[in-house]
Amino acid sequence: MTNMLLITGAVGVGKSSVADVLYDKISNNKEATIALINFDELTYYSPRPKDDPYGTKMGLKNLEKIWQNYNMAGINNLIIPYVIESQADIDDFTSCIVNANVYVVVLRANFETLKNRIISRPLSWDVDWHIKRAKQQIKIYQQSNIGNLYIDTNSKSLKDIAQIIMSNWQVL
Repeated sequence: MTNMLLITGAVGVGKSSVADVLYDKISNNKEATIALINFDELTYYSPRPKDDPYGTKMGLKNLEKIWQNYNMAGINNLIIPYVIESQADIDDFTSCIVNANVYVVVLRANFETLKNRIISRPLSWDVDWHIKRAKQQIKIYQQSNIGNLYIDTNSKSLKDIAQIIMSNWQVL
């Protein structure tokens, strides 16, 4: 059986950063078999068709193929950070990782925190679009009940957030 941890939340909330810290903590345990798949990396292609504006459909196809290799290697814990906004999104992931126990962590932060994190990123992307998207996503996640665990990240360190997740997610 596979334990799949989906870490989600608005743009800039720290999904990938938390996943990195969590992976490092868990991989130090020699009994745990774990993989971290930064799903964003699986979605990058251009041009994207109108029915896949964020590359999610392509990412899911890629995930299914990559998971076959990890599964054959005996990996039974999987961390995936990505923007997941609905139960249908979760269902898409579970169709790629069959028979997985899915645990969803929703990271939250207020708008000012998200805006500051987005602005401080050293990437050359459309900052205004990401700030606008973060504002939209705050509303989506306030109304959402897709998570098993909700964590306010405004004043917590990455290490503290990872510890909270480890205390709640069964990884072995």
